[in-house]
Amino acid sequence: MDERVLEVQRWLNKTYGGRAGFNEVTEDGITGWKTVYRLIRALQFGNDNCFFQRQ
Repeated sequence: MDERVLEVQRWLNKTYGGRAGFNEVTEDGITGWKTVYRLIRALQFGNDNCFFQRQ
């Protein structure tokens, strides 16, 4: 389990959860294709609340 991956998974669900076309990712801290696909989908939505800019 990777804490940074878990943080990104939580951010994805918080930011994009509930949006049409976005399926929530399991928050388990494990890197995998499901997380990668959700990141790609998030990029396709456009991003006003960029995770990487808030640090």
